[in-house]
Amino acid sequence: MESTIHQSSPCIQDRVTGEWSVMDTGWGQWIFEIFIEPAGVWFLVSIFCFISIVTTLHYVMRAMLRRASAVGTELSWHAMTAEHIHPSLPAPAPAPASAPISSPRD
Repeated sequence: MESTIHQSSPCIQDRVTGEWSVMDTGWGQWIFEIFIEPAGVWFLVSIFCFISIVTTLHYVMRAMLRRASAVGTELSWHAMTAEHIHPSLPAPAPAPASAPISSPRD
């Protein structure tokens, strides 16, 4: 019974796909002769694609991180005041110079 199943599987696949192969086309043979047949060429192509994708992702992620953290802009977290947030808000009152600095232990 197992031999019947294994013999029928290629028959079903042939019914769906037929006897067609990309190697029967001119462009398929051209790609095979240039990229696949010479040793190492396909490896170099795949390494180039890998490096391109990793480099692109690196720069995109770095730009997204820079944009999300807002570092290097004139409205950085420490420089923000009420005026920058909304012009109609009053500026915060400065802390008195003689106020002692209290610690949480006091």
